[in-house]
Amino acid sequence: MKKSLKIIAVNGGFIFTGLVVAELIFGSWIFGPDYSVLNIPRNTTRHFDVSEVYPSDGLVTYTRDEHGLRGKYGKPADIDVLVMGGSTTNEPYVSDGETWVDWLSKGFADAGTPLTIVNAAVDGQSTVGHIRAIDLWFPNIPGLKPRYVLFYVGINDRAVTEDKISRYDEMKSPDPVRRFRYYFLNNSVLYNRFRQIRGMFVAQRTRLIHGAYKTANLIWRPAILITDKKTEMVPPGRLKAYENRLRVLARKIKEDMRAEPIFITQRSGIYKIENGQILARSSKEAEAPSTGSYLRLMEYNRATLSVCRELGLTCVDLASEITFEDGDFYDHIHTSPTGSKRIGEFLYPKLKDVLN
Repeated sequence: MKKSLKIIAVNGGFIFTGLVVAELIFGSWIFGPDYSVLNIPRNTTRHFDVSEVYPSDGLVTYTRDEHGLRGKYGKPADIDVLVMGGSTTNEPYVSDGETWVDWLSKGFADAGTPLTIVNAAVDGQSTVGHIRAIDLWFPNIPGLKPRYVLFYVGINDRAVTEDKISRYDEMKSPDPVRRFRYYFLNNSVLYNRFRQIRGMFVAQRTRLIHGAYKTANLIWRPAILITDKKTEMVPPGRLKAYENRLRVLARKIKEDMRAEPIFITQRSGIYKIENGQILARSSKEAEAPSTGSYLRLMEYNRATLSVCRELGLTCVDLASEITFEDGDFYDHIHTSPTGSKRIGEFLYPKLKDVLN
């Protein structure tokens, strides 16, 4: 009995030592990129059931690679265009190959001028988080030297205030336990391999995601006009801060990454202009939304265009020029695969002579 226990202990010691050596050699504890406690999804493949969110075959696949990027490329040095944004760009509930970034890439490929366009968006991030990503995340990606960086911005910046930075923009959790988990996840090669294998077999059911709503019960009607301008408008200080962040992004992209920044304005899915009138989409039982949310987003979009003119940058006013159809959004701001395709196909002719 004692001999058996000794054999088990010795073998267990060898196995444990082997695992430690493997971690030290192949993990990032000593060598490799220093992601520390950054909460960037890496080495992950997830499956979501979106059958109750929008018309689909059911499961979608969401993949982020070892660098936290989404999309196909050989090595980081091969990336021509990097795309940044929040969940409206990350699109976790739109399958690999069907995001608007994928459709933009397809436009160039179909025209015989292929570009490697890769998604670096992070759910919930505003321009505050984009600045941090450039400083904390991208330096860990070996050989990353895109020629262009696209920003699809505006919506998430509406929630940015002077006195608070969201956990998405912090790029690390305020919870010490979660920070330790990310530190372990970012460095452990064995745990990452386990997560990759698990992700291949586990389908995560997703019902009401990102505030998804049933479109069958929604109607378009005139938005309620609010006459109080103070209620409608964004505080001037917030707009100035947003403009300054855009300037910082432009400078960092040009000076730190030696690339060219391009900004794209954003639209909400519950508003549209028809015959010069602002229409809002809501359930039949509810009161129509006011014009406030629409007008405030437009203020951010105008600020984006203003900074682009000031700095001589390329800017695509998607918010004012694109025409969406019913079914293009599965909630107020996130596009379904049809909406993502519409965005990608809209952007290609706008950018085909710019991204050369």
